[in-house]
Amino acid sequence: MRPQAAFGQPVERTLRTALLSVGVALVVWAAAFAWQWRWRAMRDRLAYGLALYGAGVLALAVGVALEISGAIRHGRDPREVFAFTGAWPALAVGVLLVSIHGGLLLADRGRNGHPAVVGTRFLLAFPALVGLGALIAGLSNAWRAAVEGGPQAESDLAVAAGFMVVGLVAYPLPWLAFVRRSGPESAVRRFYLFSVVCLALVAAIGSGVRALYELIVTLAGTGDAESGRDALVWAAPAVLLAVVFVTHLWLLLRDQRRTRAAERVVEADALVALLEDVRAGRRSVAEAANMLRAGGSSL
Repeated sequence: MRPQAAFGQPVERTLRTALLSVGVALVVWAAAFAWQWRWRAMRDRLAYGLALYGAGVLALAVGVALEISGAIRHGRDPREVFAFTGAWPALAVGVLLVSIHGGLLLADRGRNGHPAVVGTRFLLAFPALVGLGALIAGLSNAWRAAVEGGPQAESDLAVAAGFMVVGLVAYPLPWLAFVRRSGPESAVRRFYLFSVVCLALVAAIGSGVRALYELIVTLAGTGDAESGRDALVWAAPAVLLAVVFVTHLWLLLRDQRRTRAAERVVEADALVALLEDVRAGRRSVAEAANMLRAGGSSL
């Protein structure tokens, strides 16, 4: 009985400290929320809400993926209880942030100095971004399980299954809805594509450098027995991220070309309208010449 009591006291202290920290955090958050409620029309409120909403989407996605993985592992081995309960903190944080700040963003659409569609685009962009990352993580873990094999392969496959489920739920539908609600001229669409391009580039370089290093030490004979296998393991995420980088860079450049083409059409239409005014006598040749010399700012 003494070992149980000795074990229970630290657990109780840890639980009490955790509950007290959560209580203090909720009190501070409630005070800050009540204080800033009067400034619902400020543009800065959108950035604040998006930051916490994005963090909540990420925490929720990771928590759900690990929860699915833990459920699979717990189903195979009832002793793997922590694999099922270990994701609860991330899951709780994600649910709290998404429900609160997602609801605030929905309520603030059209009231924070931005059109309502801007808020809708941001609400769809974050799940699509996190879902794309979850798909890459799932495929990479599945490839790792196939290459390495052994007892760890079951755990890797469980993690891969969790992230694949999250990715398939979070990416396709939000991405399609986001594309329908945003055109090439949308700043939110450019933000999404540019973010994916930058993140994919950094991650692809990191994975590629690791795979190249493992390949070099394998060919040079200075690595261990697992260097060649590690090179294969890191090659998969490097290739996937490179494909994502090239695809989204092409989409970003295509949107830029379409936006420039539309601007040229507008400028051409304004010039034609000016010439029609001169022909009809509504403007003199001197006025038209002055407008053209001014750079077309009046067109």
